[in-house]
Amino acid sequence: MTSSFNRLRPLVKCAKNIRPSILKDSSWGFSSQADNSGPLKSSCPPSFVSSPPILASSRCPPTKPPCPPPAPKCPPTPSCPPPTPPPCPPNPPRCPPPPACPPPCPPPCPPPCPPPCPPPCPPPCPPPKCPPPCPPSNNFQESPRILITGSLGQLGVEFARVLRHKYGRDNVIMSDILKPSREVAESGPYVFADILDFKCLQDAVVTNRIDWLIHFSALLSAIGEQNVPLAVRVNIEGLHNAMELAKQYKLRIMVPSTIGAFGPDSPRDIPTPNFTIQRPRTIYGVSKVHAELLGEYYYHRFGLDFRCVRLPGIISPDPQTGGGTTDYAVAIFHEALAKGHYSCYLRPDTRMPMMYIEDCMRALLGIMEAPNDTLCDVRTYNVAAISFTPEELTEAIKKHVPNLTVDYKPDSRQFIADTWPTILDDSLARKIWGWSHDYDMDKMVEVMVENIKKHFMDK
Repeated sequence: MTSSFNRLRPLVKCAKNIRPSILKDSSWGFSSQADNSGPLKSSCPPSFVSSPPILASSRCPPTKPPCPPPAPKCPPTPSCPPPTPPPCPPNPPRCPPPPACPPPCPPPCPPPCPPPCPPPCPPPCPPPKCPPPCPPSNNFQESPRILITGSLGQLGVEFARVLRHKYGRDNVIMSDILKPSREVAESGPYVFADILDFKCLQDAVVTNRIDWLIHFSALLSAIGEQNVPLAVRVNIEGLHNAMELAKQYKLRIMVPSTIGAFGPDSPRDIPTPNFTIQRPRTIYGVSKVHAELLGEYYYHRFGLDFRCVRLPGIISPDPQTGGGTTDYAVAIFHEALAKGHYSCYLRPDTRMPMMYIEDCMRALLGIMEAPNDTLCDVRTYNVAAISFTPEELTEAIKKHVPNLTVDYKPDSRQFIADTWPTILDDSLARKIWGWSHDYDMDKMVEVMVENIKKHFMDK
């Protein structure tokens, strides 16, 4: 009995380890079922049956190993949460607009053309056949022959001295209707020439083989108003004779004009320009406007080499002035040094353009020597230097003559001065033919006092 039970022990152990939920398993070769109504039923594999049974209901082979324990269940694998993207910033910055694309590159340049072959060199020039050099010429052949009309006036004597210094004593001929002083007669050639006598003036031009004609003959403003018919003859008829001779003999002619060629309708509050309205109120001014226009007409109509400068009041040590409205600026020096007092015929605030004689000579020489093609169609030019009133001039002279006294008694010349410019615009002359002045007011006063003391105080 005991041996039979030992034979069944493996089968009983097998049955005990089988759970009801997994009682079917083909891998073990048996099946067992259990229900609520009956005991456990089991069936063994055929190998167990073929053995001699101990019990009819349950027999297992004695040598079968016990069933393995059930495999433990793995714990469920935890699922990973999906990745969470980082939160966006509250106000994301706006991206700048993309830059504009550059234009497409141009196609590559074609290779440069090869340089053309240089032209063949011309045959060498034969040596020039120059004439032999001219022998040295004397001063007469190098210099122009110059005739000065009205040469005994304030400008004529000084300009003759300047021209003779440059072009030679015998090449500058002075002329007038007056008897010259010994000093003038000994300084160089002098001839009698009446500008109202065409034949007389023609003889002087032809006999002396004249190239340049300087026409100074004229009656000035104050004297002209005292004798208008004579001023018309001298200033206008005499000019006609000079212009005709210059045209006939192809002379270079220079006729000085004046600030008196302007009138009360001309600009006075600003520098009076070179080209402006001209309505003079004196016969002297009228005759000078006539000379300017007639000279320009002869230039355009006949090709006459006509030149003209509008001069301001000229100041020189020579006391023999010509009777102009600006003569007070010369007389005040002589009276101040001789008497210490001067009575002026203009108001103390009357401003007028002025110029020292040396600057005047430079202006006259500059316009005469300027190349004709440089002047072009402009034949008349303003020239200026300084501008002052009688009161300002008095204060400047007092630096040298402290005891000078001046009183003011305006006369008819005040009316003339009130119609003239107070200052001239001479920018055109400075630009075209290089005019410039050297003497300001202080320098002019100093030189005038020195020269008058040296040359006129003992006479």
